[in-house]
Amino acid sequence: VLYEVFLLAFLHVLITCANRKTRRWYALLGALFGLSWYFYIYLATLIGAILGSIILIELISKRFQSALHHVSSLAFGLLIGAPAIYSLYAITQSPYYGLFVGPIGLEHTHAPYLHIPWLVVTALFALFWYFNRSYQHASVLASLLLAAFVVANQQVLTGLSLHPGHFITYFCIPLYIIVLTAIAGEYFKTRLRLVGSFIKCLVVAYVVVGACFIQYSSYAYWAPRTVTMQRDSAPLSWLNEHAPAESVVMANH
Repeated sequence: VLYEVFLLAFLHVLITCANRKTRRWYALLGALFGLSWYFYIYLATLIGAILGSIILIELISKRFQSALHHVSSLAFGLLIGAPAIYSLYAITQSPYYGLFVGPIGLEHTHAPYLHIPWLVVTALFALFWYFNRSYQHASVLASLLLAAFVVANQQVLTGLSLHPGHFITYFCIPLYIIVLTAIAGEYFKTRLRLVGSFIKCLVVAYVVVGACFIQYSSYAYWAPRTVTMQRDSAPLSWLNEHAPAESVVMANH
């Protein structure tokens, strides 16, 4: 899906920033964050969590210069996305906001959400890092895992659950796969390269086949419902073309 391609592009720039540390790449990183607010709010929330997580990790690691670069990317992205962010804020101030939140299934809660696969992947990463503390991109992988935990538990602070299952399915699981692939690639790089290459290909094949299966299942489930929902399109189109503005039409549906 497009927003996952967008996420991969962001992660590519994030890795490039770690390798090259030039202003233009940090500016591009911030620009992608800013544009994500106009693309998909779940994507923007995740990217913001990734940037915030890597800033926190770099501050703890006392890499202040790198943290400052990522702070500038975060600020630049917020500046670009300010109109979209303000629109979201304006929605929450609407008198109809409560009516809007209920039907789409948002839940008011402060309950935490613990995803067992996150625990497993985090434990594997911690074990890998313990024996490979010089690994160049450890901070990036750690920020992905921390961000995955944050977005699935943002309701602890905000009091409004944004469907943590949606975050898990479309974003967190791909992040887990990225982390595991990076760990496997680094582990087998100096050992059994053929095994490492096989595992990478196996992971990629799993992702592609899984994505195709999900898309097919979604189509098979929603196609009949969509056809049913469109049965009223013909009379509604006629009314839009011929009925006077502000008309009220009553029908026995």
